[in-house]
Amino acid sequence: MKRTRFTDEQIIGILAEHEAGAKCADLCRKHGMSEGTFYNWKAKFGGMTVPEAKRLKTLEDENATHNHIYLSSFFDAFPQDAIGGSSKALAAKRNILVDWGSHAPISTDLDGQKKFFRARS
Repeated sequence: MKRTRFTDEQIIGILAEHEAGAKCADLCRKHGMSEGTFYNWKAKFGGMTVPEAKRLKTLEDENATHNHIYLSSFFDAFPQDAIGGSSKALAAKRNILVDWGSHAPISTDLDGQKKFFRARS
């Protein structure tokens, strides 16, 4: 997953500066970010306080964990002969991409290993 340079608290602080009257271009230059990033943050965090952002992050993490557990139990129910063949070199590569909405899509291979990883965009 992409690492960010700013914490949620810093982002909310930057947005608060904008609400106090600072210009977007000045804030972007001061903090070293693009205007597109600023407007993405405004769409996601606009009007939030720091405790609300922390709660949102906690809920998103819990949902991601729950979805991984659900997928794991889903693949445990698959018959092993349907997942992979006797020769993995001859078996076709099969991937499933699951989109959970607010998170990046989760991709998993069906070779019997049940590995979960996020697709990079």
